Amino acid sequence: MGVVFELAEESKGWTYSVLYDFGTLNHDGSEPMGAPAFDAKGNPYGTTYSGGLYASGTVFELTPGCKGWCERRLHSFCPGGNPCKDGSAPVGGVVFDAKGNLYGAANGAINNVFELTPTMKGKWKETVLYDFSDPKNGFAPITGPVLGPGGTLYGTTALGGTGSCYEGCGVVYRLSPRAGGKWQYTVLYNFPNPNVSPPDGRLVLDSKGNLYGTAFSVVYEINP
Repeated sequence: MGVVFELAEESKGWTYSVLYDFGTLNHDGSEPMGAPAFDAKGNPYGTTYSGGLYASGTVFELTPGCKGWCERRLHSFCPGGNPCKDGSAPVGGVVFDAKGNLYGAANGAINNVFELTPTMKGKWKETVLYDFSDPKNGFAPITGPVLGPGGTLYGTTALGGTGSCYEGCGVVYRLSPRAGGKWQYTVLYNFPNPNVSPPDGRLVLDSKGNLYGTAFSVVYEINP
């Protein structure tokens, strides 16, 4: 069902160790995808594509203890069509902002960009920032977003947009925070054809605001 692992450099090379083996607990997550994010204490956070209370994926935290590392589910996603409408099958891990909020993307029957906010009671509240309901604006995010200046999020979708593929060739998008907790979604680039689609790697943002990523057979750069 997947593991979180560590590679530690030593004098004779690298040592591999498993920090957590998914499937250990009831309603545990499974199929972790994407590199973990770390909080100020060095605890890793991530997503699992499936498993959890509703078998539709989780966001998790690992903390030291339990004869190694303990797993805590921060959120279990609901199945597609469930009235909770919070998405399913999160992919690509999560990213922290300066306030300790987590952001990620779900790629199930209901796919979206979501935020998890810690509460005073130690629980986490999920908020959907954008629902990929219009195929012309992209859908099926297969990587998580990256964080830019001012809390802006950048990411990609594998399908949708205006490209010549059967269901669109995917897009690069931006989500910008606005007053009152609202977010503005903007398509920055539509991948034109199958020769350069789908975008399948997490974006990298440089100090000048340029975006870099990988797609089928190409490495690309997008300039503001």
